[in-house]
Amino acid sequence: MTYHHHSKPRWRRFLRLALFAIGLMPFPADTQDMGHTPPPSVASKARIKALYIYYFANFVRWPEQRHPNRFCTYGSDPVTATLHQLVERKNQPNKQFNIQTLDDLNSLSTQCDILYLTAERLAYLPVVPQIRGILTVSDSDVFLQKGGMIELRTYQHRIKPAIALEHVNRSELTISAHLLRIALLPANVKTGGRDE
Repeated sequence: MTYHHHSKPRWRRFLRLALFAIGLMPFPADTQDMGHTPPPSVASKARIKALYIYYFANFVRWPEQRHPNRFCTYGSDPVTATLHQLVERKNQPNKQFNIQTLDDLNSLSTQCDILYLTAERLAYLPVVPQIRGILTVSDSDVFLQKGGMIELRTYQHRIKPAIALEHVNRSELTISAHLLRIALLPANVKTGGRDE
């Protein structure tokens, strides 16, 4: 099930995000004539992924029509560092977002709306928790297989959200049609299709 968002400002903001994610691909002089597009740097990838996570709040519908404002990270990597900086910088007096680093997932249901898990921490989890009203995100290539919802996947030298809709639906979340238009929707979440 999808829903259509009718807020033009939010749609325009997401367009800027999508264009940034697709267009910010470096073309170093020493590789321009080699016949291929080089992948983005680690810093560029981290920023694109952090922007996706930040804007997901506008393009997913939560139960009770509430607007999420609590970001959580589990583990430490360049994406978590960039996301913390992004949330803190974009905070406005009339629109406060909270972001915190979790030491464990025991209090997940009372602290988070959006949870980003690092690949390192995910390696120690047999399954990703599926809790009502919590969106889970990671860039690990086993994330969807373990029950995660949105994998930030490197695909044809671009960062794309790969979404397991069945996992999203179990947490009573609904993905916007705008987000689905640019997403990868693997028929089988065990299917790869990545390139680095």
